[in-house]
Formats: sequence, structure tokens, C-alpha cells
Amino acid sequence: MSGRSALGFTMAALAGAAHASIAPEEGDACVGATYHLDAPSDVAIEGVCSSFSGDSCCSATTAAIINDATNTTLYNFDYSHCGPISKQCEVFLQMEEC
Repeated sequence: MSGRSALGFTMAALAGAAHASIAPEEGDACVGATYHLDAPSDVAIEGVCSSFSGDSCCSATTAAIINDATNTTLYNFDYSHCGPISKQCEVFLQMEEC
């Protein structure tokens, strides 16, 4: 088996194993990150992250911080660290944080 096909097989096997080990009722978990909750919450989210309202891994406070693109509190990251960015790019980066 070539290196490329072996890697593909290994990745597929790992993905299958990971999927098989999580029962549907156990799938409601948030990524273990600094600003995430342990499990999705039905908290009302407004602004750019509103599509996650009612099933969010962020608190309303975290979502409000994400909604303010000038706030660099989360991860000490400034969206325009390389210079001014477009509104479209700003919203994209905010959605990535959601």
C-alpha cells in the first residue's frame, strides 16, 4: 500500500472509530476550549453568533465579546493585526470564533 493510500486508510479508520465511540445522545458536547461551555446551552445569543442561539457552546458574555470586533479579550487576537480588513473578512473571522 502506498504512503498516500495508507494515510487515507488510517484517517478513515480513525474517523470511523471516533464516530462509532460516540452515541448520538453523547454527541452534544462542546470543544474543550478556554471560552467554551462543557455542553451546549439554550442561552439566547444575539449578533453575529445568533445562528447558534438555543444550542450554543458559548456563554452570552463570550458571544457579546465576539460580536465586538474591536475587542481583543479572547485569545489576545486583533483581527486587523496585519492592517485594516474588510467588513466581510471581519464577519468571517467572527463566525470562526462562534
